[in-house]
Amino acid sequence: MSRTLSILLFSVVYLFACISQCIGQSNYKQIKIVLTKPEQRKGVLKIINDFKESNLLSDSITLSKNFNTLQNNFYEKGYLEFSIDSLNWEDSSAAALLYIGKSYEGLVIRGSNIDDKVFNTIGINKSAYENRSVSPSRLKKLSDNILSHFENNGYPFAEVQLSDIQFIDSKLNADVQITKNTLVTIDSVVIKGDSKLNQNYIYSYLNLKPGDVYNESIIRRISNRIKELSFVDSEKETQVYFRNNKARVYLYLKDRSVSSVDGILGLQSDRESGKVNLTGEIKLFLSNSFSRGEKLKFHWKQPRKLTQNLEVEVNYPFLFSTPFGLDAKLEIYKHDTTYLDLKQLIGVQYVFSGNNYLEAFVQYHNSTLLSTSNFSSLTVLPEWADINNTNYGLRLNIEKLDYKFNPRKGWLVDLSVAVGTKKIEQNSKISEELYDSLLLKSNQYQANLKANYFWNVYKRHVLNFGVNSAALLGDDIFSNQLYRIGGLKSLRGFDEESILATTYSILTIEYRYLLEQNAYFLLFANGAYYEAETRTGFVNDNPIGFGTGIAFETKLGIFNLNYAIGQQFNNPIFFRDAKLHFGIVNYF
Repeated sequence: MSRTLSILLFSVVYLFACISQCIGQSNYKQIKIVLTKPEQRKGVLKIINDFKESNLLSDSITLSKNFNTLQNNFYEKGYLEFSIDSLNWEDSSAAALLYIGKSYEGLVIRGSNIDDKVFNTIGINKSAYENRSVSPSRLKKLSDNILSHFENNGYPFAEVQLSDIQFIDSKLNADVQITKNTLVTIDSVVIKGDSKLNQNYIYSYLNLKPGDVYNESIIRRISNRIKELSFVDSEKETQVYFRNNKARVYLYLKDRSVSSVDGILGLQSDRESGKVNLTGEIKLFLSNSFSRGEKLKFHWKQPRKLTQNLEVEVNYPFLFSTPFGLDAKLEIYKHDTTYLDLKQLIGVQYVFSGNNYLEAFVQYHNSTLLSTSNFSSLTVLPEWADINNTNYGLRLNIEKLDYKFNPRKGWLVDLSVAVGTKKIEQNSKISEELYDSLLLKSNQYQANLKANYFWNVYKRHVLNFGVNSAALLGDDIFSNQLYRIGGLKSLRGFDEESILATTYSILTIEYRYLLEQNAYFLLFANGAYYEAETRTGFVNDNPIGFGTGIAFETKLGIFNLNYAIGQQFNNPIFFRDAKLHFGIVNYF
């Protein structure tokens, strides 16, 4: 053992001494390597020849560095006794005397004060180490894994060392010893700055409460987890103070204005009458108003005359200081004088971080026909029906954006699937015989996907690639069950909710030139494929749309203006059918 340690120490000191003396810049045309024990040449000859060939014509400084790399490479292959016994320089040649030593092909781990259960918990298989070559990197990984285990279980000042090292045959024997030092628990999390974030919310969100044993992995993640919250900013790095076997965590936070009110007006030209129709939309979004990370959404819109839609959603995270949150949604949709939709959703969310969550939900959908006075004389069923749906589903939402409101880079995914039952209610104004061919109760399946990827091509230039897809599967589908697409938020260049579909996929590409943090110039193109397969027939098409837009900040908020043109069913493009959308978003 003494020779091995002496050789390791001597080789490192000698090599650095040689490097410090090599100030010349001669290029060496010949490199001679001699082994202290020539019989050790077997097995390492290729490594040496490759080294000689790759270093021809190298100068002295480069060659010295590469000899150091060669030494590290031998260490990593298990030759722990490897050393450079001498290194001589001449005008056009360099000569090195190397000691290769034995290759150690296993590590026998002993833990005099570490229970085998700890090794199993960490995932260290001691027998596996006995059959793998020993290298400095593997020894470091072993030490780091053990140290991390104790740091994450209350011992931030723990120390790990290898002692009683023995070289037996081709294996290295070592005693792994841990010095735990003091057990540390969490005292509190202190919020500094003007943020009014509730203390219980931050405890639940960070999964860090008073009395918990210290966990280094949680502490290291705090900064990134705070960045994922849209309603606060971190003014400086998180700090941890230790005193009397307790740790106090300091967060330096300030509130960010993310609540918003958003109004949009749309102008749509009517090809039949030649008149321009006015459409409207109002959105109110309240975030963290009660300092508990809650969200309230109110959304009203009138996509066309006599048609209105109202959505209200409430989201409350970390219910009763648990990782689970509550999501509730109500939607009322009135389609002119034809039918009225009522949708109710209740969901339980498991919050990962920020706006990332997994939700299990149940949704009730009731659709009721309104104008039924003329139905008694019908000989076939209308394209609408009185329907009750109950769906059960899962939703996964993940956001990884550098800035939520005008991202330069990042991505987001919103995926949901649901399965349920559909019941067709017989309308008293319609002859019962017309329902004979229907399955009054059947299964129904739904899937929805929204995803965006933002790529910062160069400085202020950003590309946004998006996909928005959905599918509805089931028997005897009526028109009032269909998805409604078209408009500023889905397929630009078309009237709001003017396209009905059972299945659709919309692809979007945008070029954005960022003018300011919340301002940009926009060019876009979107195309879709959709199908509408109902009892009354089958329709499909590939509509496309393109246009331009701009968003910029004013004293009242962020002003948005979009101009879009669409084409469908291979019809010619008419600029008089262009859609103009403008609105303003105010953050507070």
